[in-house]
Amino acid sequence: MKRMAAIASFLLLFVLLCIPCFAQAEESINLYIHRDTLMACDLDEGRVLVYPQDSLRVMRASLLPWDEECTKRSLFVEVKNVSGEKIVVLSDTLYTCNSARESQSEAASIFDMTTNVIEPGERVVLFSGAYPYAKDKRRDSDALLDAQDVEGMADFAGKMEYAPYLRIRLETAGEESTRDWPKVELDAKAWIEDGKICFEWTNDTEEAQSFRTIGAVVSERNGRVTDVLMETYARGAQVEPGETFSAEKTLPPYFTQEMIDGATFKVFAYRMSN
Repeated sequence: MKRMAAIASFLLLFVLLCIPCFAQAEESINLYIHRDTLMACDLDEGRVLVYPQDSLRVMRASLLPWDEECTKRSLFVEVKNVSGEKIVVLSDTLYTCNSARESQSEAASIFDMTTNVIEPGERVVLFSGAYPYAKDKRRDSDALLDAQDVEGMADFAGKMEYAPYLRIRLETAGEESTRDWPKVELDAKAWIEDGKICFEWTNDTEEAQSFRTIGAVVSERNGRVTDVLMETYARGAQVEPGETFSAEKTLPPYFTQEMIDGATFKVFAYRMSN
């Protein structure tokens, strides 16, 4: 009995000692972006707050209405890892906030990301409302949803109309995470043609390539992010030697001819880890 009691005491002490370690394994990063900044797409003139300050830095942000009534919107936020350590995004939540930055309404798991494993110095684009995939494609979490439930941020778009701030909360893990999607430099092509964003890459290596995510970020001439085309490993982003990988998606309705004529493209690709 004494031995059993000693073992039980030891196990209890072990659990108590480990609880702080587990608690430190995850961290919340909060981004507060003033609506004026999103609409003007000029971070110098707006208000952007990040907590903790030494985690991520907001590099670009834009909120684009689909129509005059603003019943649908697309939100793009580019962040840079300034922490010096790997950051792994586990989940996300978007909030509307009042002028005191107090949360009013929320939507969980609303963002897609060019990657959720952000190495030191690396940039990633978080985007919502702009459906990233080609026709008939679905992200894992939307397998049972129609694309219209994702495009334009669904019902949440209307809640932004009078919200001074938007808050993005990211639940993250750091260096201790085993997730790893190595970034790959690709000689791929991206362009706009016949009202569609097009992407193409040919695998000229001798091995099959499997990508966690692959695609392109589309920006205006002035640098404002306007759309993202992205395919994932779950949706068939696997390319055999000599094979050409192609993807396309229809432009959102807010694209103007000026956006199309001045469009620039930044290709991204993250390989599945071995």
